[in-house]
Order: sequence, then C-alpha cells, then structure tokens
Amino acid sequence: MHVVINQMRWRYVASVFVIGAACGLLAVYGPWQWPLSADTAAERTRTIPTVLATKTTTIYAENFNGIGSGLPPGWTVRTDATAASLGTPVSFSTTPIDWGNVSGAFKNFASANNAGFNASTPDTTQNSAQDRALGIRQTGSFGDPGAAFTYQRNTTGETITAVSFNAQMLSVQPRSTTWTLQYGVGANPTSFVTLATYTDPGTWGNTNISVTLSPTQSAEVSNQPSVFFRIVALSASSGSGNRDSFGIDNFTLTSSPPPTGPIVPSCPGTVAAFQGTTAVACGLSATSTSSIINNATVFSVTPPTTGFSIVGFVPATGPGGTATATLQIANTVPTGTYSVVVRWSNNDTPTPQTADCTITVNVVATATVTPINQIQGTTNTSPLVSTVQTTEGVVYGLRSNGFFIQTPDGSALDDGNPNTSEGLFVFTGSTPPVQIGNLVRVRGTVNEFVPAADPQQPSVTQLSGSLTIARLACSVPLPAPTVITPAIASTPSPLEPTLPLRYERFEGMRVAVQHLAVVSPTGGFINETNATSTTNGRFFGVVAQVCGSGFCADRPFREPGIRFPDTVPNGGVTGTLPPPVNVPRWDANPELLRVDSTAQPNTTALNVPSGDFDPSTPYPAIVTNLVGAMDYAFRTFTILPEAANPPVFSNNGDPGVGEAIPLSVRPATDLTIASMNVQRFFDDRNDPGRSEPVLTPTAYSNRLSKFSLQVRNILRNPDVIGLQEVEAPTDDLNVVINDMAARLNTDNGNPTNSNPALPFYVGYIFPTNDVGGIAVAYLVNTNRVTVSSVTQVGATDTYVRPDSSTAILNDRPPIILQGALGALRSRSSTCTSVR
Repeated sequence: MHVVINQMRWRYVASVFVIGAACGLLAVYGPWQWPLSADTAAERTRTIPTVLATKTTTIYAENFNGIGSGLPPGWTVRTDATAASLGTPVSFSTTPIDWGNVSGAFKNFASANNAGFNASTPDTTQNSAQDRALGIRQTGSFGDPGAAFTYQRNTTGETITAVSFNAQMLSVQPRSTTWTLQYGVGANPTSFVTLATYTDPGTWGNTNISVTLSPTQSAEVSNQPSVFFRIVALSASSGSGNRDSFGIDNFTLTSSPPPTGPIVPSCPGTVAAFQGTTAVACGLSATSTSSIINNATVFSVTPPTTGFSIVGFVPATGPGGTATATLQIANTVPTGTYSVVVRWSNNDTPTPQTADCTITVNVVATATVTPINQIQGTTNTSPLVSTVQTTEGVVYGLRSNGFFIQTPDGSALDDGNPNTSEGLFVFTGSTPPVQIGNLVRVRGTVNEFVPAADPQQPSVTQLSGSLTIARLACSVPLPAPTVITPAIASTPSPLEPTLPLRYERFEGMRVAVQHLAVVSPTGGFINETNATSTTNGRFFGVVAQVCGSGFCADRPFREPGIRFPDTVPNGGVTGTLPPPVNVPRWDANPELLRVDSTAQPNTTALNVPSGDFDPSTPYPAIVTNLVGAMDYAFRTFTILPEAANPPVFSNNGDPGVGEAIPLSVRPATDLTIASMNVQRFFDDRNDPGRSEPVLTPTAYSNRLSKFSLQVRNILRNPDVIGLQEVEAPTDDLNVVINDMAARLNTDNGNPTNSNPALPFYVGYIFPTNDVGGIAVAYLVNTNRVTVSSVTQVGATDTYVRPDSSTAILNDRPPIILQGALGALRSRSSTCTSVR
C-alpha cells in the first residue's frame, strides 16, 4: 500500500498521470485543471499519484456538490461505528450551514477547495458557495467517537487499485480527532482494513489523502458484490474545549490495469543456407503475458544486404498468446555471415512495445545434391563412404543425437529402386536443430557407424562430421510409411545369410507394421534395494498376418551355431590353429524386429507381454499402428515409433494375453520337480562378509510374496524346487532359504506342519564360491518327499586356463539331492536331483 498526504488549498480532480521511480512506487503530484464554470472559474488544479507505465482510470468520483438534495447514492452517515461495526445510519441535514455552527450533526459545508476561501470567509459566502463538502461537527453526545462517512459499492467486474479523498479542517478548535480510511468486504462487514489515518493538523485547509492499494488489498476489494469504504473516528477526540468542523470532498476510486508484460522473443541462434537456393529459419516466436504481439519485421542486416524477409507471420490470438514467423533467406543473398535482427511489436497504444532477437545466418557456397538412395547404395555399406556429400530430405524422425530424413514422395530424387533405401540418419551428436516436417538440405561426411562395444556388428550408414543443415521449408508432408508386410518379413534379402540384414533396404526409412506379434516383453531396469523395476520401452516381435479371427506367426528361437556375421575363431587352446571347418552357423533370426518405444522425443513407453500361438500358453500381445523410423541397433533392425502417431497394444485385456498359465494338476503318484532362477534373491540384512545389495524390509517381503505366489498358483507346489541365485550369507547360511520356506508354508496354511496333507517345505543350501554370494539351493515338500541325502560336489574343483593358471571350476557348486516319494507309505519311488 502506498499513501500520500499532500496538504494544499487547491481543488483536486479525479484524473491521473503515470510516472516512475527506479527505487519503487513513487507518487508525484502536478496540477490538473478542473473544468471551470462561471462560479468556479478561480478553482485550482489537483494532483494525483502515478505508477510507471500504467494507465489509470477513475471509475468513481464524488464531489458532493449535490448534497443540497440529499446524500449521493451509496453514501450513508453513521454514528456508533466501531472497529467491528459499521455503526447506525443517522439523518443528514441538506441545508448549507457555516463551519462555525456548533450543533452536533452531519452537515452540508462549503468546501475548502473554493477559490479564495480561508478560515475567515463569511458565513453567507460559505453557504452560497457551489463547491460543497460532506461534513460533521462532533459533540460530546454526537459522534465522538463513532462518527463515520460510509460508501457502499458493488465492484463486480472492477479492479480497484487506489482510493483518495480530501480531508478538510474547516473550523480549528482545541480538541483534535483522528480520522481513519478503511474498507470492509461484505453486506455487513465486521472486520475492516485500515488504509490511512488523518490527524488534525491544527490549521485550516485541505489535505489530500491518496492510497495505492497493495495487490492483496486490491484483490480483496475488487470484483465483490458489496464493499464498504469509510472515513471513521474510531477513537475519542483528545484535548478540551470545542471540537473541529471536519469535512470530506472529492472521494475517488481508481482502476489501474496491470503493467504490460515485456515482449519475450525466441529465435534460432544460427541457421544456414546454400547460396542459390531459398532457405528459411523456422520457429521464430514471441509472446507477452498481457499484450498481443501483432507484428514482426526484419529490422536490420549486418553487413547490409537485401534478401531477408519475414514470411508466414501469425499474430498472437490474445494476451499471453504466441506470435510466430519465418525468416526467409532469398537465393540471391551472397555467401557470407550475416547478423539479422528481427523486431517484434505489440498492440500497446499509443506507442507499441518492441523487442529484438538476432539470428546469425551463414550462407555457404552452392553444392550438387546427391540423392539419398545413391548414398545408401544396394549393399550394407555406402559406395560413397568417407566422402562429403550434400543431400535433401524431409525430417520425419528425431533422436537425442540426430534425425532421420527421407526423400519426399514424388520427388525426382527418388530412383524408384526398391532395393535402395530413401532414408538416412544424420548424426548431430546432440539435440538436433530441426523439427518434424522440415525440408532440409544437409552436407556432411558419409560414415558407416559400428559401435565400439560390438566391432563385428553390421554397420549403419549415416551422415556425420562437420554438418551444414539448411531448412528449405518449415512444414511439408511426411513421406508415406513403407509397410513391412508378412511377405517382406519372410523373404530373405540378397545379403543373407552372410549378413542377416533382411530389412537393409528400409534402413533409415519411415516404415509401418500392421500387426506385430510380441515375442519378448518390454524390458526395463531393476532397483534391487527396493525390488522395483522401471520400463525401458523396448521389446521384440515378428510381423504377423491375420488368420481367421486371430493371427499367425512363427516364434523365433536361438538355434545352434555361431551367429552371422561373426567370424569363426581360430582353433587350438591358444588360437594358433586355423578355424575349424563345418562349424554350424546361426542366421540370427533376421525376421526379428526390435521396438524402442521411447527413442524419439516426447514418446511414452509401451509395455507389452509376450507369448506364442499355442492355445495352451499365453497369447502374445499384438501391436498395431506401429509407425516410425527404421533404425539398426544391437544387431537388430529397430523401429522407433512416432510421438504423434503412437503404437497401440491392440488386444490388451483379451483372455489369455500375457497371462501366466498354471501347470495342470498332476496325480498324487507323480513326482513334480521345478527349476527356478529367482534372480539374485537377497534379503534385508547386511552380510558383513560381502558387499551385496541390502533390500528394504518391504522390498524383501514383496519378493518373498511374489515367489510364494509363483510356486503356489503357477507351479502348483512342486515336490522339489531347484533354485538358482539364492543368497548364501557368510554369517547365517540358511537365513534366506529358511525365509523362503517359511513364507511358502505360511501361505499354504501350514506354518508348523500341523496338517500333513498340506505342503511343508524345508530348504537346503551350501556355501558358495560366487563373488556376489548367491548359490544353488533346494526346497523340498517333506510331506511328500523323504530326503535321504543332500550333498554338494565340486566345491574345490579347479581347471587350467589357456595361460596355464588355475581357477575354481564351479562358482556355484552343484548339489545332489536323493530321496523317495511317499517313502512312509506302502508304495514309494526313489528320486535323485542334481542342481
């Protein structure tokens, strides 16, 4: 809140100026001429507070010149007002009366703003004056304390930012009264906020009270059905003798719209163009929180030249909206580097705000365009590898370190050869400076990328090195995706089997698969401490075809042999002999497709289960609307789905899809043995002998519960469970295997083996050589199997390495379990299990 008290004997009006001060809000007063009449020709001007760059509007002004006919609408005069009460309305005498009248009442006084008036102005002159003030003479029995001048207003649709009035000391007497400016919200407020106080100055005259409301105060009094403003005497007068005659004049409420927010422009820092070809800088924009950006121009070019212009300007639709534009670089601009200043302006009147952004434009020499298909060639590697080439294409896919381009549909650059790819990856090494739909011309070095971690992986053709990327258009249609049909997926390419690259001719292109049968579910990352996992959005599948009401596809398996294209290693212990002949080779399942559903920006991971088409097992997820870039990674052609066109798990919720199918119930005469890898099953204790993960108690309990559910509901409580990767602590060997047995027994309803008809498991585990502390183990249902022996073998066995050193043979030594099924019954059978 900002309060200004300016004592003067001039007339004040309700207009405002706006200025500013560097250190904050500053009120400055200056003369403003009141409209003159024959009777008020000598009236003076008044001053008002101002705010930097803010236009103010007086939404209410009352000069009380008509109180000879009654109080203005909304005004009441009251007594018995308190800090928590408006007080009681009382009558008002409309007859003009002189300042010296000592009767207690609210009165129609002459204003101190009348020209030439002073403390000695005669009574008759006072009573005939046109400029009036609403006044009071307090007495011991009237209004001392509790007198109030009160104005009620409906502020709906209004924003009130300032309150002002003239406090007038009209008859100076020994007693002094303090008057308080307040507001209260509601139809009958019981609490009030003080804005300013006026204390008797002891001299005749006029004092301007002007208050700029704080944002909180403005919000409280604005847009309300009922707000009371009052000038009130809350405390009794001080001193002795008669009381003053006091009046108020020129009460005003002011509205100030919020200051116009600055224009915030955004332009690309550096763009390129090829001389002789028109180029564009896309994505220019500007916004302002409280104004409309309605213009953009090229303000300057350094060094000076012609050929730069703004095209495609779209103004903001309203305050806070964004204006957009494109900078066009004509084909006539000479080679060189230019600093182009774009100036934005808004709808402020009379003088619009402006803001600039600068774009560096590098115009390079013209270059011959090599079609993408010539860069890709008909084989795995480019015939133009290691050469600098310039090509063109539509940006249709993005990665964090580059982007995919493809020859536009119908372009003369397309060779029409189905064996050459029309797509290419451009490696930028960081966030690419392009957007989907850009038509670009790119110059760079043709490179065959092979990951350092897998030097025998077939290479990926890309453009990299020192790149020049010029946009020829900001938004053009994307090339239609090439559909990978079941026929394409099942037909070997000319490169096979030596290079298992069935989809090489689509490398870098926009492709689509209508129905993908998932053969490996979405993977992720494990947090061992919390026993939680996070999706990575990657899964594998094969192209499926519609078969009746379902789908047909062949599930790929890992077959025997060294995978293509890996070389067969030399023979002999030390590798000094020639490679062996007739070594089986595996074709690496070239029909397989990998999907990386989060590789492109702003995409969402697609989580899908796997399965096959055997009715007795889980059905696979079918993914439809799979459209994206054909990449190659981890020796598998990989589709990167598009953010604007995400894939769909189309049969989610169908019976059998992704469900775990329980084993069939076996006769009691059958011995059931299961094998489970429980994946690093650690507990919530810290083994002092190892640096193993220590689970939280909740995580450990969750792992035990999940294990129990699998054993009971899916495996149907096997008689013997062979386990891998169970923790074998050095300080308490059996603690984890015993916890697993106890959870099973409890969940089976037989924690103490009180019911021999129910499973009761006992665990067996031995010390391990594994550096991580995990071992093989057994859980045996001892109500079905009588264990005769459990023996660990090979714990100390060693082998000789090719360098003649020795090492432990078994990091997790095997265990032999011997026992009998139903040994306590009349018929039994013996069993031996090796884990």
